[in-house]
This record gives sequence, C-alpha cells and structure tokens, in this order.
Amino acid sequence: MKKLVSMLIIIVTCACMLVAFTACSSKHPIDEFKEKMENADSYQMTVTMSDVPFFGTFTVTTKVDGNIQYTPAVMFYEEEYIESIGNVKYKYTKDESGKWKKERETTGDDSVYGEEAIEQLFDSENYEKEKGKDNTYKQKEDVTFDGYDDVKITVTEDSCTLEMKATSEGMTFGVKIVISKIGEIELHLPDIG
Repeated sequence: MKKLVSMLIIIVTCACMLVAFTACSSKHPIDEFKEKMENADSYQMTVTMSDVPFFGTFTVTTKVDGNIQYTPAVMFYEEEYIESIGNVKYKYTKDESGKWKKERETTGDDSVYGEEAIEQLFDSENYEKEKGKDNTYKQKEDVTFDGYDDVKITVTEDSCTLEMKATSEGMTFGVKIVISKIGEIELHLPDIG
C-alpha cells in the first residue's frame, strides 16, 4: 500500500513540475491553462484517489509557491515542505520533539518518469473535444498514457480538472486532480530547530 501512496506523491510532484514546462503559443484551452500556471508560479492541487483496495477514497491537497511545495500528513507520510534549488531538493519534516528539520532529499530519481508523464498529460495534441461539454477534452483513442486510461481534462478560467483510471501493481483505481487557486498561494518555509 505504501507503493500506492508513493504513486500519489509522485503524481503530486509530477504535476508540481508542470510549471517548469514552456507553454506553446497556441490558443488551445489546455495550452492557455499551462501558460497561466507558468506565469502565476503558485497554485493548489487536490488529488483524490477512489476505489483504492483496503483504503477506499482519500484526498491530499498540495500547495505550491515558486520553489516551495507543502503537503500535509497523509496515511504513511508526515507533513512536509519541499524546497527546490536548481536540481537539488530539500525536505523539511518534524522530528520526534515536533521541531522542524531540513535534509537533502535522497529518494530515487522519479523526475524522468514525472516529466514525461506531465508532458503527455498536459499535451493538448493528446486530446479531442468531448461532444456536448464545454472545455472538456478526452484522451484520443490512438493515445496511450503510461499507467493511465480514460483521461479527461476540463479547463475553466480558474481551474483544471483531470480525471482518469490509474493502474499500479495490477490494481486499478480512480484519480481526480484539481488544480486551482492559480497565483493565490503564498508559502513560507518553517524555521529549523
């Protein structure tokens, strides 16, 4: 089950990396939303996983402000801040006495998978307009996403919602990602010690 939660954290981290990508000058609503996120540099992302074996449904809300990311405690993971400086990430967590500590992030390199996944999920060329729904696009039949099926993306002026089926370790479950509060998030790193 830790792998499912790890996958959730990877999804959140991948989506947070979305701001690093250059938006096309196209007027497609997906491209416009990417550009809006890139220019704002802060947002909130709520990820809901449903029909997860043994856990049912759970939600995690992550906030991003520039190079700082905040994720509250969820299941097997503690509350944390991630600070990115160049290619180096620092993780802020609380020790046994409740004081914040800072350490260099040493987890495996998920960035290659993450960058590719984000590029695919937010590539307007991978979608076609869903009939009868405003600003809603569905995954083209000839497009395959690694680990995701039935992807739909709905873009409004203030938010973006991705809905999909994810498969991990032979289990399939629903994933809904809502990106909102563009340009409204302000984070500060906690004091160490």
